[in-house]
Amino acid sequence: MVVNRKSQKEIDEFQKQMLKMKNKNKLIVDVYAENEEYFKKMYNDNQNYKFRTTDKEIRSFCQLSVEEIINVETDKTGVLKIFEKFLMRPNVSAEVYHLHLKEFCQYLIKESVETERPEALKIVLQWITEIAKLEKFEILLKDWDRINENEPYSDKGFWINNSMMARACMKDNFEMVLTFRTYNFDLTSDPEYIQRKNEEEHETCGLLYGEVNETLPNLSYEFKYFSASAMPAYMLAKWHEKPEKQHDEQHEVRDPLSSALLNACLARRKRKNIKESEKKYRTVEDRCKKFALTMLDLCKNTEEASTLVYGKENLACFKDDPKICGCFGTSSFDSTICSRSTITHGPKFVRLVIALHDKHFDFVSHDYSQQVFREAWYKSEITGCESVWLKPAKKFNIRESLIILINAIRIMIWLPFAVVLYPFYKCICKVDKVDDKVDDKEDEPNKCEKLVLEHVYFFSYPVNRFFTWALSHLFFVVLVLLVVLNPLDKKGSVDVDFYDILIAVFSFGFLLQDIKDFSKRELMIATYDLVYHSVFLIGLVLKTCAYIEVCYGELIQRSENETALADYSFLHVLENCTRDDPSKFPEEQERAKQEVTIGYVLHGVGTIMAILKSIHWSQIFPFMAPLVATLKGVWKDIFLVALVFINFAFSFSLGLHYIGSTAAQNEICKEENKESNVAVQGFRMDAGVNQFKHLNTTLMAVFWSLFDPGHPEVVGCIGGVPRQFATLMWGIYQVILIMILLNVLIALMNNTRKKIQDVRLQVWKFARTSILMTYFDNNFVLPVPFNIIEYFCFFFRVVYRKIIGGIVDSDVEDSEKRKKYEELIDELCRRYLNFKDDYLENEVTNEDLTNVGKDISRFLGKL
Repeated sequence: MVVNRKSQKEIDEFQKQMLKMKNKNKLIVDVYAENEEYFKKMYNDNQNYKFRTTDKEIRSFCQLSVEEIINVETDKTGVLKIFEKFLMRPNVSAEVYHLHLKEFCQYLIKESVETERPEALKIVLQWITEIAKLEKFEILLKDWDRINENEPYSDKGFWINNSMMARACMKDNFEMVLTFRTYNFDLTSDPEYIQRKNEEEHETCGLLYGEVNETLPNLSYEFKYFSASAMPAYMLAKWHEKPEKQHDEQHEVRDPLSSALLNACLARRKRKNIKESEKKYRTVEDRCKKFALTMLDLCKNTEEASTLVYGKENLACFKDDPKICGCFGTSSFDSTICSRSTITHGPKFVRLVIALHDKHFDFVSHDYSQQVFREAWYKSEITGCESVWLKPAKKFNIRESLIILINAIRIMIWLPFAVVLYPFYKCICKVDKVDDKVDDKEDEPNKCEKLVLEHVYFFSYPVNRFFTWALSHLFFVVLVLLVVLNPLDKKGSVDVDFYDILIAVFSFGFLLQDIKDFSKRELMIATYDLVYHSVFLIGLVLKTCAYIEVCYGELIQRSENETALADYSFLHVLENCTRDDPSKFPEEQERAKQEVTIGYVLHGVGTIMAILKSIHWSQIFPFMAPLVATLKGVWKDIFLVALVFINFAFSFSLGLHYIGSTAAQNEICKEENKESNVAVQGFRMDAGVNQFKHLNTTLMAVFWSLFDPGHPEVVGCIGGVPRQFATLMWGIYQVILIMILLNVLIALMNNTRKKIQDVRLQVWKFARTSILMTYFDNNFVLPVPFNIIEYFCFFFRVVYRKIIGGIVDSDVEDSEKRKKYEELIDELCRRYLNFKDDYLENEVTNEDLTNVGKDISRFLGKL
């Protein structure tokens, strides 16, 4: 029984519009003409549907067909079966109907996607593949996206980067994307494929990874498919139908979490390289980070979170990113590590390291991430036992401070013995293999056994590595202070004290560590450490070489036998040298004097940088991390305002100098110039002389007025109209500088501070994790200066393997752990889909909130 039938007028209008499509799509019109009653009934039965009377008849008919496909329960009847029978007739020519069939199929897929009908989409795709098997329509898929007749036939345009699949991904509909994936559809952002498509669609090539000229259509095409492939629905669907050969490197399928982290990394890189699309790529980056955070949220306990965060990971997808690649491998010197299938050494918190690199604050500061990280921090990588001496501090107080102090003393006493024991257990135990927990309580060592094991396997505890390196940094600062104060200095002698030698050794040890970790760490911090350790070494070399040259010259003057000087060591020469003051060097040794002076200057700069390094270490405390982050953030604001300031300063300097130099030819200025000499008296803002006569004094006046504004006396002896204009220009410059630029800078700095204060807890957790993460590297663990021996041993081992040959150590990925991880990912994917369904069912829209607000307003109005 048919209910709610349409009026005869509406049916007649439907028939009229169908006949109008004769010049648009001959296939639909011919099929309609032969099955007019069926299509009228189809239109009549769909009460909620109204046929469009505009220029969208084909799309409207396809939308109606999609509704009919859903309602028909069997494939023996229905609109697609009618079209199939018509196309299979011998008298139906492919030349006549080919383009119309392609258009009909495209609209069917489009309407199935737009109306979000995965069941209809599945039937439509199945029908299209069956039609394409007919001999006369075999070019249907090969001609799917051909732009011109000269282009070769290929079915890649149908199966790869199909625009409708991209649309389904952007709708984040898992069922539709999975339907596309079931029929072997795929998306790719491969540069070569995208560039080829751009060359086919546009006469000029666009910018792709900086290889060709930039045009907007290319960037749009690239972003469209990259954004679609970064949607959660696509990543989940791709993992859901992973092939049996997923462990094969050629057929590997990344899990959704790894895909999200990879896409966030790529989006971050693209938004930096392609400024025109920075906002769009940032949206993709934030979406991927949110998905990764949701996956972590869906873990039910710490064990699941540990499996998710704490595990091995394929690095092939990150081979183009040196910052991430440098975090893993036997060392940063291994240039082939990114091509290896698994991580064999280095930190085990792979996804956490990637999140740190991508500035994913929420993922790093998540409770699960911090809990897993904290448990591993106090646990041995060999025995799996927790530290007996060191425990997580619940809060910072006097008791905890005393415990830390006692442990620091204990570590200082035991450190030499631990260094001696380290080579033995390093050769016996594979530290990077033993990472299991001690689950069997019966086999767990007692407290005394744990205490012994903790001291034997001292460097297998990340917390012990941190303490030893912290003490090394502290001792280095003490050495810097001793070198500056020089308490053992002997007047009249170039004496070499123990701290002079130790600071050279420590600087060299830290420099080796900085070079090794340069690719792993944040660029600003890595460069800072590399510079200030290099400064100490360069200054020491300059001073030593200069003093040796001067002292040998002094001994030659005092000694009659020059050949006997070869028997003296350079330390003996320096000890017996009386020229410790560079100002007393003879004139013929002016070059040595300059070298010594430069050496002292470099030591002074290094001293400042060494002491300021403590600010970086202070980020492990919750009350200091937001402040340090604010100091880092405001430098960007200062740099931006400084660019504008330089523009203003240089332009006003040139103008004022031109006025001042022209007006300085009068008699008063000539007398003034004779009395004042900047080179001798120094520059002074309040000197009352014409500072604009020379360009250098003009630049100094313009710059130093930043810290001491005002001073109209800088105009000096300029008189008449030039004086009035010079005073006016100087006043305008002061207004721009003080009232505009400085206030803009203050506003920017306040905004930066507010942003950081709003997330200060996350900032602290992120900063603390980034500092402590470096101490999970179990390859080079000895602190300075003992690490020098470790590096030399590593160097000779590498040379030996290169010359003699040998098998490079590598770990085989534990299949059981991989299986456990995959099972967890499958479960998290199921939870995510359920979570999404619940969210959509209970979603509160803006319209709902608006209506609630209006109801509350009416209620308050009645009161």
